[in-house]
Amino acid sequence: MRTQNEKSKRIWDRQNYCIYCNKSFSKLPRHFESKHSREIEVAQILSKTKGSKERKWMWSVLENKGNHVHNTQVLSKGQGTLVPAMRQSCSTSANDYLPCEHCLGYYIRHDLWKHKKRCPSLKLKGVDPSKGRTQGRSALLLPFPITSSEAFSHHVLGKMNSDEIGLIVRQDDLILKFGLRMFMKLSEPHQYQYISQKMRMLGRLVLTMRELSGSSISSLEDAVCPRQFKNVTEAVRHVAGFDPVKKLYQTPSLALKIGHSLKACAAILKGEALQSLDKVGQEAAESFEDLCSLEWSTEVSHHALGTLAKRHWNKPQNLPLGEDVVKLNRHLKKVAQDNAEKLCKDPSDTSAWYELSKATLCQLIVFNRRRAGEVERLLVEECSKITDEMNSDILNSLSEWEQNLCKKLMRLEIRGKRGRRVPVLMTQALHTNVRNLISARSRVNVSESNIYLFARPFPSPHSLRGHDCIRQFSIECNVSHPENLTSTKLRKQIGTMSQVFNLQNNELDILATFMGHDINVHRDFYRLPERTLQLVKVSRILLAMEQGKLIEFKGKALDDIEIDVDGEFPVPTVIICFCLCCCLRRKSC
Repeated sequence: MRTQNEKSKRIWDRQNYCIYCNKSFSKLPRHFESKHSREIEVAQILSKTKGSKERKWMWSVLENKGNHVHNTQVLSKGQGTLVPAMRQSCSTSANDYLPCEHCLGYYIRHDLWKHKKRCPSLKLKGVDPSKGRTQGRSALLLPFPITSSEAFSHHVLGKMNSDEIGLIVRQDDLILKFGLRMFMKLSEPHQYQYISQKMRMLGRLVLTMRELSGSSISSLEDAVCPRQFKNVTEAVRHVAGFDPVKKLYQTPSLALKIGHSLKACAAILKGEALQSLDKVGQEAAESFEDLCSLEWSTEVSHHALGTLAKRHWNKPQNLPLGEDVVKLNRHLKKVAQDNAEKLCKDPSDTSAWYELSKATLCQLIVFNRRRAGEVERLLVEECSKITDEMNSDILNSLSEWEQNLCKKLMRLEIRGKRGRRVPVLMTQALHTNVRNLISARSRVNVSESNIYLFARPFPSPHSLRGHDCIRQFSIECNVSHPENLTSTKLRKQIGTMSQVFNLQNNELDILATFMGHDINVHRDFYRLPERTLQLVKVSRILLAMEQGKLIEFKGKALDDIEIDVDGEFPVPTVIICFCLCCCLRRKSC
């Protein structure tokens, strides 16, 4: 529904729906007062001072409830007109709107965060708006289309293990609705297994509650209610392996994940109750959400987060050795070269194509320090966008060495974590291998429906796994520590070792963008000083203070300070060094 206002005058044609009779009226407060004055909510509003802000906010919330019921019917049937809280001057799609989780008014999804600052429901409760995942929580209040259940059953339920937990999942309506909503949101094929895991996690919770409380819990919906909150927290602690003596979890992340999923299930029940005008169900779901906000931290998440933090204390941070990376690179180049020659001689050699594909995949991961999952899902059609073109003005501003480097490297953009656009650089040799892989696909039994560049041979819709390929080649070339040659630790290596170069802020931004990081994440997690860096840099200050020479190094950088370290260090210096290093690593004494 769009506004019909003109520049010269305002058109009063807005219609709102009554929550009690499901009909539209232009003067809805007048209709409530004349026809539904005995309703509890209407009577409460009429008891407020006429013209007051509180009365205005309460009318707005009641109007939104009726409009929400109408809007969910429109979305379920796929026909009709939405009634938003604020109409736009141009035509918009129904997909552009989401309901506010508090007042149920429909707003443009990108403006929801603005609305929360002045939401009438929050103002009536005197609560400050929460931060984060505004659209995600609001989307849970929308009805889901049944037409998508066939694909969901095929890709998720059809491939789930048929054990006791799988049987519970398939028979539990709330778990199925939770999984179906995830399926609608996560459309990539590699995410289907993740959806299955989240559903089975809730199935384990239901099974545990049955074992602990007998047969009183028949489904997850029975558990998501205020009366069962204590039993739910007890079951979560049991599933995650909580030790009541040590106050530690065996699997702390599982407890945190179950908490997030239970809140999502409560939001689903709340959305259904609103659509069916079930006030009892709505109040039960809201009460469960309130209990989660008030008690979940004390009952579950506090000790789970504490367990995770404790496990990181004094945990060795092993990075790949430079000689191991060099040895792996040489082995990958040899494997790629040998199999490329075999493929040129016989384009139908499936084994050569397979080995060349694995070697090229590993080379791209190692060279770019890219996440393995990002590179392994590189599409064939994306490879046609590889380019070495550059603006002539920008190219002329570079040094001669940088210009030559630009001519020898090609660049491709792919989707990174959280939808970020991240680049992949290719040498000419790698680009040649990619072209050979594409040209020989039809001759080595790769399925035509497989859209991935690094496809599995034979009829398979999936891609190769980058982690498995790196592990295979690391063992083959006999490196010292193959367990350290993973895409995660290779990324950690470049982030940590970049400190040695003393990068400027703009250079650090370039590196973080290339790695696909938020700059704050890069500083906090990928630039953590290792023990060696802490000792060799911080100890210079401490030794200079110990020897009374600090004034001699005024105006110098840490790398310019050189101190005689022959002989034993005084005991106070050793203690101060150790304490300061611990403070730097843990950010607290």
